[in-house]
Amino acid sequence: MSLKNKIVMLACICALMSALLVGGISYYRIEAIVLDASVETLAGETRLLAQRFKFSYDQLKSDVQVLSQTPPIQGIARSTRNDGIDPQDGSSTRIWRDRLATIFSSMLATRQDYFQIRYIGVGDGGRELVRTNRTASGIEIVADGELQQKGNEPYFQGGLETLQNSVRFSEVSYNKERGTLDSTLVPTARVVMPVFDEEGTIFGMIVINAHYSEMLRRAFEEISPKENTFVLNNSGDYMEYTSNGTIGRFQFHDDYSAPPPLFVDKVLHTDLDEETFSSGSDVSYFVRLNIDPDNPDAFLGVVVRVPYQELMRSTFQARRDSLVGGGLLVLGCFAGSLVMARRFTAPLNKLTAEIKHSQGHKKLENLPLKRGDEIGDLARAFDQKTRELAANEAKLTAIVDNTVDGLFTTDANGTIETFNRACEGIFGYRAEDVIGRKVTLLMPALYLGGPEGGVRPAQTKAERDVEGCRKDASVFPLDLSMSKINIGDRIIHSGIVRDISERKRMEIMKDEFISTVNHELRTPLTSIQGSLGLLLALSGDKGDDKTRKLLKLSYDSCQRLSRLVNDILDMEKIAAGKLDYQLEVVEVCQLVADIVERQQSFSEKYGVDCVLRFDVAEAYVNLDQDRFDQALVNLLSNAAKFSEPGERVVVRVAMNPNSDVAVSVCDCGSGIPEAFRTKIFGKFAQADGSATRMKGGSGLGLNITKKIIEAFDGTVTFQSEEGVGSTFTFTLPACPPNKMRA
Repeated sequence: MSLKNKIVMLACICALMSALLVGGISYYRIEAIVLDASVETLAGETRLLAQRFKFSYDQLKSDVQVLSQTPPIQGIARSTRNDGIDPQDGSSTRIWRDRLATIFSSMLATRQDYFQIRYIGVGDGGRELVRTNRTASGIEIVADGELQQKGNEPYFQGGLETLQNSVRFSEVSYNKERGTLDSTLVPTARVVMPVFDEEGTIFGMIVINAHYSEMLRRAFEEISPKENTFVLNNSGDYMEYTSNGTIGRFQFHDDYSAPPPLFVDKVLHTDLDEETFSSGSDVSYFVRLNIDPDNPDAFLGVVVRVPYQELMRSTFQARRDSLVGGGLLVLGCFAGSLVMARRFTAPLNKLTAEIKHSQGHKKLENLPLKRGDEIGDLARAFDQKTRELAANEAKLTAIVDNTVDGLFTTDANGTIETFNRACEGIFGYRAEDVIGRKVTLLMPALYLGGPEGGVRPAQTKAERDVEGCRKDASVFPLDLSMSKINIGDRIIHSGIVRDISERKRMEIMKDEFISTVNHELRTPLTSIQGSLGLLLALSGDKGDDKTRKLLKLSYDSCQRLSRLVNDILDMEKIAAGKLDYQLEVVEVCQLVADIVERQQSFSEKYGVDCVLRFDVAEAYVNLDQDRFDQALVNLLSNAAKFSEPGERVVVRVAMNPNSDVAVSVCDCGSGIPEAFRTKIFGKFAQADGSATRMKGGSGLGLNITKKIIEAFDGTVTFQSEEGVGSTFTFTLPACPPNKMRA
């Protein structure tokens, strides 16, 4: 993408981000304000609707209180307690009942939601004294023989607990007749008011049965809410009015026709009188009104639910206006930035053309070096870097041409591209003779045909020995280091070569020396050691002390020299990969015990006692017994030599947390100096030359020990503290007794 396009894009992005930032902040501020205002308006509407529904309960309460004050109520109580005759005016109980039935009928005629009014006595199991019903054919006064006992009904029991001059609203339930549900399944709301006689004793109660669903439906029809409105009570019964004027079916809490809205459960479990419920698509407001002061749990709730889109219509309009304004702003910025970008980039285009037409690292003549702006700074910086690059190239060429090692490069197909002076001396060719020709001219066996028609290294190692071919056709050994370099879309191979004819000659001499040591030195040394041992044995106590001392010194020196020769030969075998291992599954505890027992005489020579400790009864490891013996003896001899007389060397066999076998040798010697710990496993490593000469040793034992243990897939570690002692540990993988390692 060009700089001009980047400037245009940057301007557009800045304009877009500014528009989004400002519009977003404005939108969210407006959204919060509008939402708060809308919710407050919704709350006001819900409160008004709730008052209308509560009005129905207030009317029930008022009507039952009015009925309790009518003369027949107390007249029936007086006449019943005086053998059927009211002592005040002589009216009989029958006359008072007829009068009360007439009053009940009149109220049923004016209250369309009431379908039953009763005066129930406390005596005779709560028998009805007066009852009027609304039927399909009109208002009916129930005959005495049809009156029922209601003493077991929950609302009757609640009426007995109600205080004088107080009323109680029962839970909404289906109406019952003679103890069974009415087949019409009328949801009934009951208001109960107890009646006390002139002596303050409860005599009965007035009960008004209202058709609950019709009462709610009539209230909905009167107020006709504009939004979806729900009326529910503390039992979970509810009825819905939709915004299109449809009144839903009354939903009884024990007989829902469909799962209730989620807010029903929230309303039943909240203690708040007013609360807002939000979902992804709606906002609902709930208002709770208590309908019975004596029963705080009895409430009537109204929920108004408004679609979020409708509630936030003005906010969405503001968002659309912001988007349109932001789009116009971006378009304006695009046009303006396009014009300005062309003016800004014209000098850069001219500078680019000048650079493109330049060749090599020559000085550019037409750069705008005198400009005082950023373009002038760029031109001057480029001119300076061009000069520095030319100088660095000359320096690099001089370094490459004068390096001791031969340096050359080829392309992906093996064609030589560069050839320094050292290469000329190694191969006898001049650079111009080989550049452009295949590298197989110099190293015939280096490259093979690749699967894609090119060439690739015949070996996968980056460094290796190959055979070179000089101009005179003579073949000689080379040390070659190759590396692959990606330069843009090109792949080149760089090589460093060194004539190793002298090194090969030295290796041959070393091999001949090792062979001489093995055949010409070790054999006579063994004979000398045997002869000295025989002389020591024959001298017994007959020879003088000086003679025995010289023989003993000679014999010990032969042993040290023999160990040194054997260690050197082992090192060479390990380095050449020729040290053979006869691996087998071995029980380590018994093997360690045997080795320590054989080494006990050597320890006693230094006045040191070897102690065995087994933390496991048995453990099996795949190893070569003879080589393990050699490794452990190296540690035991070191521990004995560097311990003070009278000290103990502890040999322990245990299992570590990873279920590997750990064999450790712990001494109480002088410890390993801090500066020497990183070199302790090196060849000919000795912390203190004078101490080594006194104790004896070649400095190869720990190196050989480490190589042997690693051949068994194990590790060697140590812990040491100067003046306290050292602990060396072999950690070897355990294996089942019957499983041989592959």
